[in-house]
Amino acid sequence: MHPRRKLITVARIEQLILTDDFDGSEAVETIAFSVDGSDYLIELNAENAATMRQALRPFIEAGRRVPRLVTAHGTWPGTPHPVRRKTAVRARAGRVRAWARLTGVRVADRGVISAKVFALYDEAMAQDST
Repeated sequence: MHPRRKLITVARIEQLILTDDFDGSEAVETIAFSVDGSDYLIELNAENAATMRQALRPFIEAGRRVPRLVTAHGTWPGTPHPVRRKTAVRARAGRVRAWARLTGVRVADRGVISAKVFALYDEAMAQDST
């Protein structure tokens, strides 16, 4: 470091300000909820959050809880498609493994199949259909 230069420390503060999605005031929390298979997030101030919870209370008390790992409409949180699609993925993986063994392409009996093997399979299937 040059002797005349001073080391300057700069602090950075980032502030997240939530806005109530219902009335535009400053929100204090985010509430997650699901209706008819769609998941929602809403930022609300304390009064609107209490109003929402009070309005939903009879329905919550009459309903039943769903484990956190799977939402009410059958998806893992953060995934856009139903869990049942995994069955189709496994079936395709089985077809790719079988094809690979028949054609001499090396593939493990278990675990992840490389994208290269999938590409070879797709190419072979495209040639067979023409």
